[in-house]
Amino acid sequence: MAKNTHTVTVSGIVKHMKPFPPFTTKLCRAVYGSYTFMLEDESGSIPIEVYGVCGASSGVPQVSDGQRVQVVGEFLVQHQRDHKTPIIYTISASVAVLESRPAP
Repeated sequence: MAKNTHTVTVSGIVKHMKPFPPFTTKLCRAVYGSYTFMLEDESGSIPIEVYGVCGASSGVPQVSDGQRVQVVGEFLVQHQRDHKTPIIYTISASVAVLESRPAP
């Protein structure tokens, strides 16, 4: 299995936003504000994962369903021997809200 990362900027609509509860790591007692969502546009969708902030208790997610956002992140392309189509997902991201819309 080969892996390649690329820094990419994409935009689309937030779907299925799911916040994560605070969690611990080896370097941090509590990471707040992590979340995941599907970013959808006219060409398809991609899962986005956003890592929160260490020790910051203001863990309110920055996006909500229906918002148009721009994501800049390291996208991982995984080529597997038994699949013709590569798997693409983010391993880190920064997200900026471009336009708020009510969720459909």
